Amino acid sequence: MGTPQFDRMTLRYSNRSPIFTMPRPIKGFPMLRITYTNYPVYEPRPGTITRLPQGGERWAIEVLPTPAESREFIQNQIKERGLPQLKEWLSGPECPTPEMRRTARACWFVIETNLVKWIEDNTV
Repeated sequence: MGTPQFDRMTLRYSNRSPIFTMPRPIKGFPMLRITYTNYPVYEPRPGTITRLPQGGERWAIEVLPTPAESREFIQNQIKERGLPQLKEWLSGPECPTPEMRRTARACWFVIETNLVKWIEDNTV
């Protein structure tokens, strides 16, 4: 992807999506969610069940479910428009800094306007 954050990202596939609770007709599809957290590192005491350090800087990309009949179209929107916009955000001034604790953004395809846009996501 060409950004320093990419090597630190985990990829998840979600089974939770706002489209399952949205009123019909659906006005758009959430396609991706990116989450950034940066909490102080906690080293567990020797002998505890949790042996791995907790906290630190973490990035995650979550692929959100879409209707099966729209899968190919949405996949193309992600590749052609969503990921380039994500790269631009990660390279720009709005990218989270180490001082920030947590943020999340979601990438939506808006049906009415044919736009792909990243918005702040407070549902995470």
